[in-house]
Amino acid sequence: MTLTTQSRLTIGLLICRISVFLVFLAWAYDKLVKGSASASAQVMADYYYISGVPDMAIRVIGAVQIIAVALLILGLFKKPVRLFLLALAILPFLLPSLWKGLYVGIFDVPHPTILFFSAIALCACAFTIYKLRDYDNLASLSPAKNFDPADSRSMGDLKWALFFCRLAVFIIFMVWVYSKIRWPDRGATRMRNFWLMPGFPEWGVLAFAWAELVVCFLYLFGYIKRAAGALFIFLSIMAAFTPRALTGMSQVVQPDGSSWHTILYYPAFCLLAASIFAYLLREYDTKFTLAKSKEKAE
Repeated sequence: MTLTTQSRLTIGLLICRISVFLVFLAWAYDKLVKGSASASAQVMADYYYISGVPDMAIRVIGAVQIIAVALLILGLFKKPVRLFLLALAILPFLLPSLWKGLYVGIFDVPHPTILFFSAIALCACAFTIYKLRDYDNLASLSPAKNFDPADSRSMGDLKWALFFCRLAVFIIFMVWVYSKIRWPDRGATRMRNFWLMPGFPEWGVLAFAWAELVVCFLYLFGYIKRAAGALFIFLSIMAAFTPRALTGMSQVVQPDGSSWHTILYYPAFCLLAASIFAYLLREYDTKFTLAKSKEKAE
């Protein structure tokens, strides 16, 4: 059975909404329950240079975020709530300390700050559900509105959303590819520990990384959308649901178990959501690609 554009769009938006909900729910829960002992407080001190925030203030921030994510998942007050969450997703990228963390994650020894790059997918998903909020009505309390491909404004919003999702997927996987090529020994260790592949050789990491590099650029320029999109969905599932990642995520809800880098596992859900959204609507994803029309996109 072939899904209509409307069905694929609403399914993709629902997945993006759920992913944004999960990320902000984890961060809000961490603040609300643990207060000044939370991983979020540690991030505020280390990267926002805001230390000594009162315990009650952090819990209030967590409560506000809990309300926002509840309204988000229910589909209520779409514009202000989604704009607020989009601003929260973008805010860290305005801080020099985060860019320093991104630099360290790429060019220094492998470091947990490489997880910062998954926040790009959070921004892409937050932008997508904000820009296309009128059509995000599946499993929500908001009224239904049909998407009209003939409407230039609606189509323009969709293409921008698809572009940012594709770009986020490309950037994140390119960083991981670079990490594998520069540190194949660490890549082999991750394959053994995260993906439970004992004995995975370094030459296998390098071979996979170079193949992934080619696929990344083909994907960025609009080629082999179906195959590349399916590959990135598979790899995103593997990244989000490895036993190591799930263990890190579970530590957030434990009384004394979270740290600032374990909470950064959650945006992996947004990477998966962005990959799925770009795949579902791939025939319309022609902005800044070599595919200039819907007919040529496939």
